Amino acid sequence: GSICLSQPVLVSCGCYVRGIFSTWPSGGIGNTVFKTLLIQLQAWNQSLAQRGLKTGLKIGVIELLAAGCSPTMRQTLENFLTTKQYASIMPQAVAVWARRLGHEVHYATFYGQGDPKRKLPEGLDFVFMSVYTKDCALSYALAKLYRREGTVTVIGGPHAKSFPQDCLRFFDLVVTQCDRELVADILGGHFQTNSIVSSGRTLVALPSLEERMPEVRTASFLRGTRPYFASMVPLLASLGCPYTCNFCTD
Repeated sequence: GSICLSQPVLVSCGCYVRGIFSTWPSGGIGNTVFKTLLIQLQAWNQSLAQRGLKTGLKIGVIELLAAGCSPTMRQTLENFLTTKQYASIMPQAVAVWARRLGHEVHYATFYGQGDPKRKLPEGLDFVFMSVYTKDCALSYALAKLYRREGTVTVIGGPHAKSFPQDCLRFFDLVVTQCDRELVADILGGHFQTNSIVSSGRTLVALPSLEERMPEVRTASFLRGTRPYFASMVPLLASLGCPYTCNFCTD
């Protein structure tokens, strides 16, 4: 399954606030509060327009954890109990960052169950894939299908970081280092297709577990509703070494 959540952000609530403001009794602190909020909404909308940020796009985020469908019942059970729980944090963070921008976001993981193309809805504007090298052939095939539909394809994860040039044969954008600002720039159309892009910055913050709960439920819970005995929730205790020594593999 996948989830669809459009976080109610201020930019999409302008008409609603205007409606409340128009019916709010004149005078009093409530009138002042709504007037102040309306001014802030207008200023933020103008700021978004000046930065070229788009809202209301249909975004898909999928993490590939398996190279294909499970061939046996035993493998299906193993994938459900173990492979499913390897979902990582960054694809979930990308989903949250896109949702903060007011986009319609669909998140899914593929661990060998069914058709990976059907884990996300049709008509996507962008699709982000997180891929391990062992699953790269599947990601390349999916990218070709999405590009035929006019979807902008973006790949990240270990494979993209290790083999960015190879990924460019099939994906529009290859991300080697990501953060919130880079996601906003990608969705704002600030990069040419067939490009390798990077934030060029050390990642300093990630969405909280509370913000990621819709994605955690989809990735780790039983049918997206409740945890079961094998459920694991990914957490980070560190964002890595702050140094950039040229002799270090990291």
